[in-house]
Amino acid sequence: MRSNMQALSGKSINPETKGSNTLNPNTIVRRAKAIVFEQFDDELLAVDSEANVCLSLNESAGRIWSLIEVPTPLSAICAQLCNEYEVDEETCLRELSAVLQQFRQAGLVYTDD
Repeated sequence: MRSNMQALSGKSINPETKGSNTLNPNTIVRRAKAIVFEQFDDELLAVDSEANVCLSLNESAGRIWSLIEVPTPLSAICAQLCNEYEVDEETCLRELSAVLQQFRQAGLVYTDD
């Protein structure tokens, strides 16, 4: 995982977040929208025509998106990422939480604590 992850570019779809502001290992992450991303070089790109925005996910954020195809606890996402990337659990949880906060602010996911 990249230590400084700018996961999502484009303007926010929805400035209000859904769920609490604090993510913990038991937090369940769910996709809020059925947005189709297409691979383009090292990024996933999508256009949300309803919100009139273009979204871009880097490689790490794209992997996170694929791991939440079904509702998934934060701890399970982190465990998988720790297996795939050279990252310790503490760093993974911190960076994963930051990416998921960006996803929430963009209206892509919501969380259940």
